[in-house]
Amino acid sequence: MVALGHMLGNFGPGRQVPTPEESTVYDAMSRLTMRFPGPPHTLMDFATGWSVSMGLLYLGFGAVNLTLEHVLRKEGRAVPSAVSAVNVLVSLAGLIVAALYFSPPPLPFLAAAVICFGVAWARSRQTAPK
Repeated sequence: MVALGHMLGNFGPGRQVPTPEESTVYDAMSRLTMRFPGPPHTLMDFATGWSVSMGLLYLGFGAVNLTLEHVLRKEGRAVPSAVSAVNVLVSLAGLIVAALYFSPPPLPFLAAAVICFGVAWARSRQTAPK
């Protein structure tokens, strides 16, 4: 869900038309060149690359979790509750950072991820051997 939000936010339909002030900022970001080793990049390139990287990171994070869950269930074993707890903590940290530093649109996606991982964690604790 978070990855989808990142990808749609950068490339998806329905993006809002920027205000004149936002357009001025976007233009400035597109002109400001960053001085890093390698080819020149603008601040807008950096911001877009960062957002796409985070979306891909969450996609990978989800793929690893689904693969682990699938393999363990196929072997008749449950996902360790520690794995689910880490998922909850990482997602909760992302939600807190987003609440502090970003606008409201990512918050529902992150909150949904925390809730899903929280439910998975609670279920894994119920099925864990005692």
